[in-house]
Amino acid sequence: MKPLPKVRLTLITANQKTANSGMLPGYIAGFNSHDECHIDLRSLANFAQAQLYINRVVALDWENNKVVCANGLAVDFDVLSIDIGSTPATVSVSGAAEYAIAAIGKLI
Repeated sequence: MKPLPKVRLTLITANQKTANSGMLPGYIAGFNSHDECHIDLRSLANFAQAQLYINRVVALDWENNKVVCANGLAVDFDVLSIDIGSTPATVSVSGAAEYAIAAIGKLI
């Protein structure tokens, strides 16, 4: 709401929408639609006055402070925050593959 002077925010993500895992129970129960359970990152980035790149990060160039994307784009950074996401290990939990739905991941 109040951008900091001289701060440029950039978001690099492979997906234009991301699931809101907190809405998963409502989705499963049929109270919420697929679209209601996803955040449009383009709209969010516009609201936050952030630069958005729909791309996949393939490397970090620590010497030159750059994030390298799959399409060859190199994005400069001074401060970097990385969220690589997670995938629950359902293989190690007996019965999880057959009876559980991972709360982190893509809603289909």
